[in-house]
Parts: sequence; C-alpha cells; structure tokens
Amino acid sequence: MTREPVPSRPPGGAREVVATAALLAALLFGSMAVGLAIAVTAGGGSPGALFVGFMALPLAFGVSVMAWRSIVGAWFLAILARTAIRSRGDEGRFREEAARSFRPIQEAGPAALPGTWVFVPTAVLVGLVAAVAMAIVGGGDRVSAPALVFVAALALGLILRALARRGLLPLPDE
Repeated sequence: MTREPVPSRPPGGAREVVATAALLAALLFGSMAVGLAIAVTAGGGSPGALFVGFMALPLAFGVSVMAWRSIVGAWFLAILARTAIRSRGDEGRFREEAARSFRPIQEAGPAALPGTWVFVPTAVLVGLVAAVAMAIVGGGDRVSAPALVFVAALALGLILRALARRGLLPLPDE
C-alpha cells in the first residue's frame, strides 16, 4: 500500500493573508483619515476640501499600486517572450530558460521586482493635483492645506515603496 504525499501549505498561510489584508486596510483607511484631518484642520472643513481630503490619499495609494502592477506585469511578459524566442518551440528548453530567468526573483524575493520606484512619482503627481484642487475649493488656509496634502502624498509614496521593497505589499501576481 502506497501513501499519497500530503500537499504542503504555501509559506505564511492564513496568518500572512490576514496581516497583508490588515496592512492594506490600514493604508487605505488611514490615508482617508489623514486626508480628512487635513481638510478639517487646515482646509476649513468646506465640502470641497472634505471631498478632496477624503479622496486624495486613497487615490494616490490605488494609482501607485496599479502603476507598479503594470510595470511588473510588463516585465514578466517581456521575460516570457524572450524565453519563448530563445527556446524556439522546444518545451523542455522553454522550462529551462524560464527557470533560469525567474531564479533571481525566487532567491531575492520582492526586492528583485522592478518598478518600486513608481510609487513616489505617482503619489507625488496625485498629491500635486489634489493640492491644486484643495487650494481652489478649500475654505481655510490657501497655503497650508495644499502643502499638507502634497507632503502626505509624498510620505505615502515613500512608505509604499519601502513596503513593496520589503515584500509586505502583495506581489502583482497574487
């Protein structure tokens, strides 16, 4: 009688999934809270300032993550296309080339993924647009509220980049 192998669990398991979900929720809702706090304290609490404050940082978060996923997705496609061309239709050779091409990522982890730089300029761009909008619709100080929104977006971009480089953001294929 032969025993069938027991399937192994992926590393991290449920605990890692819960931790990642909690981190993403904290980033999303925390950025909303920071934006609203800026709108209420420095933006005068006008409806326009509240809307911009509520949307600016979560939008910077979402756009930055999508930009990173796009860069990594294009990078993976380029590697697969190069591998397919090099293998010239031989399945065994394709598997060898693919294993060789993706080995640095398996060894180095998320730090080997390209494009983490995109978090900062994307968040800064969204922050700049939000700062201009806050200056136009804000009822409070016309300088400090936009400046705070911009600085918060810059800080969010730097935090997201650091988290992505440490592998704490979900990889683009998940």
